[in-house]
Amino acid sequence: MFTEKSDIINLEVRNFGVFNIFKTKGRFNALNPRTKEKVIIPERKKIVFKPGKQIKDRLYNKYAK
Repeated sequence: MFTEKSDIINLEVRNFGVFNIFKTKGRFNALNPRTKEKVIIPERKKIVFKPGKQIKDRLYNKYAK
């Protein structure tokens, strides 16, 4: 199932998990730690995976022994 809101896109694969794609805000006050120079970080898209219940159960039961 594929849903799209204004800034968030969801892709759900049944019995596997959910992929969320969302935009991060840009930053204008970041610093380079080596040179202490100000750096502008543009906004970008970020992907997050949330595993489904069956995947979690398989992983945790396999390694719980």
